[in-house]
Amino acid sequence: QSCYPELAIDIRTDHLYGVHENLLKDKSEVAIGPRYGLDDSHAFIELLRLEVVTVVTPALLTPLGHKGNRL
Repeated sequence: QSCYPELAIDIRTDHLYGVHENLLKDKSEVAIGPRYGLDDSHAFIELLRLEVVTVVTPALLTPLGHKGNRL
C-alpha cells in the first residue's frame, strides 16, 4: 500500500449471481467466481480448477421414518 496509496481494495463475499450482478452494475472491477452468466464483454483468466465433493451426514441417508432422519 505504500507503493500505491491511491489503490483501495475491498474484499467481499457474495452469492454466485452477486458476482455477476456487481460486474454488470460496475460495482466491481475485479471478481473471482464461476464464469457462467457472463459474456465476452469481460476478460477471463482461469486461476485454478477445483474438484467439488458432495458430502452429507449419514443421518440423512437413513430410510424415511427411521430414528434420526430429519426429512
